[in-house]
Amino acid sequence: MVMGQKVIDNDDDKLVNVFETPWYRNIKEALTPGEVMRIYRENRAMTQTRLGELLGGILRQHISNMENWKRPISLNTAKKLAKLFNIPVERLRISVILQLRYKMTLIRNRYA
Repeated sequence: MVMGQKVIDNDDDKLVNVFETPWYRNIKEALTPGEVMRIYRENRAMTQTRLGELLGGILRQHISNMENWKRPISLNTAKKLAKLFNIPVERLRISVILQLRYKMTLIRNRYA
């Protein structure tokens, strides 16, 4: 306990599965696959360089580009990430809408 702060204990609080809450669904929809990749990497205190090594020699810059949505995550890489992080590949799968956003960004950048 930090000095000057009180601990509040509510007996009426109940535990809920965070994955079933509207808050989580909204956050999940807002995250890109690259952001999901970054979250799992950072939660494991892993550098981009180390992640690239574990994925079979992907350059750090490519990992950075995937995390920042400048480069798509291939299905093969998504499968490797899912296995490495022990998560369902669906958590990294790129939706049709996100693929279109990525392609539109490339087109905008090309003609900017």
